[in-house]
Amino acid sequence: MSSRRSLALFALLAVLPSSRLVAQTIKAVEIERHDVFHGPVAQRFYGRLANALHITTQDAAIRREILLKPGQPYDSALAAEGARNLRRLGVFRLVTIDTTTTDSGFVLRYITDDGWSTKADFRFGSTGNQVTWTVGAYEDNLLGTAGQLAFEHRKTPDRTTNTFLFQRSRLIANKLFLRTEYVDRSDGWQAAGVTGVPWLTTASRGRAVLSVYGQNARVLRFVGGDPVAADSVRRVQTIVRGDVGYAPIADPRHYLRVGFVGQVRRDDTSPWGGPDLSPRTVSGDVQGWTEWSKVRFQVLTGFRTFAQQEDVDLSFTARVGVAVAPSSWGYTTTGIGPIVALHGGVALGPTAFVTADARHQRLSGLDSGTTAVGTTLGWVAGVRHVFVAHAEGGWKSGVAAGDEYDLGLITGTRAFPAHSFTGDREYLATAEYRFTVDPDLGGLVGLGLAAFVDQGGAWYAGSPRRSGTDAGIGLRIGPSRATSLSVVRIDFARRFANDRRSAGWVVVVGKGFTFQELGL
Repeated sequence: MSSRRSLALFALLAVLPSSRLVAQTIKAVEIERHDVFHGPVAQRFYGRLANALHITTQDAAIRREILLKPGQPYDSALAAEGARNLRRLGVFRLVTIDTTTTDSGFVLRYITDDGWSTKADFRFGSTGNQVTWTVGAYEDNLLGTAGQLAFEHRKTPDRTTNTFLFQRSRLIANKLFLRTEYVDRSDGWQAAGVTGVPWLTTASRGRAVLSVYGQNARVLRFVGGDPVAADSVRRVQTIVRGDVGYAPIADPRHYLRVGFVGQVRRDDTSPWGGPDLSPRTVSGDVQGWTEWSKVRFQVLTGFRTFAQQEDVDLSFTARVGVAVAPSSWGYTTTGIGPIVALHGGVALGPTAFVTADARHQRLSGLDSGTTAVGTTLGWVAGVRHVFVAHAEGGWKSGVAAGDEYDLGLITGTRAFPAHSFTGDREYLATAEYRFTVDPDLGGLVGLGLAAFVDQGGAWYAGSPRRSGTDAGIGLRIGPSRATSLSVVRIDFARRFANDRRSAGWVVVVGKGFTFQELGL
């Protein structure tokens, strides 16, 4: 072979993905299951007791999430997605992939470390003199099948609620998803059910999901930071929604999907305090959409928690579509408008990232729409240092009662009481640095110290902009063997004065970050 051809072949091999080069045929897929405690800590009293009470996740529940089978060529992207599927179940602390070549051939091995999934939980949150608390019983890995069963009693400044939940992925034929939830409120009720076949993997060809939601409950409306509700209405709502999709391109590295959504809804409001006199107005609308994504994820350990793994979605994903609400289907006039959603992320090294999101949907003629943008920066350095910064903004028009932006008491500007900032315009900027004192003290709990700052607010269009600022230091506590992806925060926060609240120090107790990413 000539030297020129040799160089050309070498250059071609250099740019090809290694997984495509190897393409070894998988002889066996092995599962190595670890209980909640293993190694030296499993010999301690509490380790032995916890393992005796816990049912290790079943082998079958793990294998149904793995995409590679014996006899198939090895593909690193499919192997990584199988690990993401397992972490998405919310029952493992760690999922590790290992490959080895034995005398019998190429072996793919998944190693899973169970998290403690049975919890009798007490959660307490406060901002100054406002208190919210929760007592609950949760099972995130029912009989080792990765099913969830939960009961929760919650008390807030507005109401008391009792929530009952059951959820199981791949319930029938390893495909059917089922979730049911009922919320008994002191001022009404809510119920929801979802069933069908979702996008199980990036290589899934189809989706068909049916969801039903209903409520008959009181909605409190707060204006201008006043702690007393300006209005109280009854909202009666029923929504039946069908969602189907097909993927003409379905690959673990990228996909193209098209879909159709149709829904029928009743959504009525009437004054609270008397019999339900809500009119029975029924309407329907449809949506068509196309979504393309170049798939990429980053795995971090100890970002939202101290020891658990987390998948950060760095995929570039774009969804475009159109929504139509015909006047002949119950609307006062015909509404039609675009649907646009974008998500993307960049890895800033092996343990840092930045993501950005944007969404827009508007129905012309009905004066209804939402626009939102947001970005998040995260950084993890070893087991000691974590930094997160987040910024977002949102605009709504034609907002229904109960769908307004609402910041204060735990979320958003954490040092301000509940409903301090409400409206159809919103923004938030927050940053936090955490130093981990010990990520796994005694094999049970992680401890950390944090410093933070929040600035944000919400208001109604046409009224003055309202916002607030706080900063402080806090303690972070999180069980290192649990399945939860959040930690308890106890913050000593300095609230800076605004038009409604005086400056002062408050103790704020909450859980997790004070924001949620937009997503798709």
